[in-house]
Amino acid sequence: MDNKTLRIEDLFLKMPLYDKLELNSALEYKLVDILRFSGQLDMFCVGCNKESTFTGFDNLTDYVPGVAYTSNASKLMERVFTLPKYFSHKKVFTVKLKCSRNENHLMLFNFYIKDNILIKIGQYPSLMDIAHHSLKKYKRILGTDRYAEFNRAVGLAALNVGLGSFIYLKRIFDHLLEDAHKEIFADEKWNELEYLASPLQKRIALLKNHLPPYLVEKRDMFSILNKDVHELSEEECLRYFPVLQNAIECILDEKLIEITRDLKRKELEKSFDNLTEKKKPVKKK
Repeated sequence: MDNKTLRIEDLFLKMPLYDKLELNSALEYKLVDILRFSGQLDMFCVGCNKESTFTGFDNLTDYVPGVAYTSNASKLMERVFTLPKYFSHKKVFTVKLKCSRNENHLMLFNFYIKDNILIKIGQYPSLMDIAHHSLKKYKRILGTDRYAEFNRAVGLAALNVGLGSFIYLKRIFDHLLEDAHKEIFADEKWNELEYLASPLQKRIALLKNHLPPYLVEKRDMFSILNKDVHELSEEECLRYFPVLQNAIECILDEKLIEITRDLKRKELEKSFDNLTEKKKPVKKK
C-alpha cells in the first residue's frame, strides 16, 4: 500500500492482512490520527445486514502513561517527539469502531509496529465478509458462476494472492466486454476484423457507446490485460487489482441503473394502462 496516498478507509477496508506499510516522518503524524480514530466511516454492517455508519471509540487511551491526550494529533506528536517513543510501551494495538444502528456490532482492526513498519495482523469482520455483502447486488447481472468468481477474486486479494485473484477479475472483465461486443455486432457499420485485430485499449474505444465514459477515458490503464499470465508478477497484480475491480463495478453499476430504469418504465406504462382502463365508459347492458 502506498503511504503517499494513504487514506484511513483504505487502511481499514482495503489493506490485506500482513500487508506492510513503511513509516516515514510525514506519515507519523497521520498515523496517530488513524490509531486514535474517532471519526465515522460508511460501510456494510454484517450484523445489521445493511449499510451503516461506524464510529471509532476508546482508541489509544492508555498507551503512553503520563502523557495528556488532546484532540489535536499534531500537538500530541510534538509532546512525545517521535513515533518510536510514542509506541515504546506497546507495539500491538486495536482500533475499534461501533455501528450507529447497534453499538454491539463492532469492527476491530489489529496492527503491529516493528522496525518502523506498520503491519495489519487482524481484522473482524474479514475483508472477504464485507466484500461478499457489497458484491451481492451484482449477482443478478453476473449470474451464479461469474458472481462466484468475483467473490473468489476479492477473497484471494484479501489474502494477498495477486496472480490468482487478478486472473479471476480478468475473466469477468473479458466477459463484460464480450457482452458489449455482442450488442454492437449486428451494426452494419461495425468492423469485426478491426476489433479482433486490436489491442484491448483500442477495443474499449471501439465499444465506447456500450461502456461507461470514464472507463473509456482511462482505457490506457488496462494495458496490463494485454500481458500473458507468465509475464505478470504478484506485486503487479495486487497493484492493479483495485483498478480492475473498480472498472468492473463501474460497468455493473451502469447495468443496474439500466435495469432500474426499465423497471420504472414498465411500472409507469402499467400505471397509464390502469388509468386508461378506469376512464373507459362502462357499457350498459
